[in-house]
Amino acid sequence: MTGANYVVSMLVMMEKLGETVKRLREAKSWSQRDLAAKALVTGAYVAMLETGTKRKPSIAVLRRLERALGAPYGALEALVHLPQAWWRAEEARDAADTSKLRAGPFFATREEAEDEARRRGYSFVARYQDKPGTPIRRALPVRPRA
Repeated sequence: MTGANYVVSMLVMMEKLGETVKRLREAKSWSQRDLAAKALVTGAYVAMLETGTKRKPSIAVLRRLERALGAPYGALEALVHLPQAWWRAEEARDAADTSKLRAGPFFATREEAEDEARRRGYSFVARYQDKPGTPIRRALPVRPRA
């Protein structure tokens, strides 16, 4: 699996920007004001990000937040520009154990997910679609190779 084919882990996919900022900020035991001072924004701006009121901050603000929080370059930007749909190889059609749904890898295309499913010996791939509230999951059988 190449870096270009790998979309992002499910943990990141399931988290929104605000949730991630809050989790990273709290891991450092910082208040919203502490983060705001380090990222050169206002405390109200941090609060708006964390509550989802502000959804698409500028790239400059994202980079300052990443530096302040110690997040990898581009990690917060990836949350703002998540794909609308993604694919994953899965063992079964029904997701009985939902804890495994947070594990990647995820792929941009069905073909990539099917290649991964064949490699792992799985019979299904699932398409996830980002919808308000929670992603929608649709499991499909792996198609035979052409």
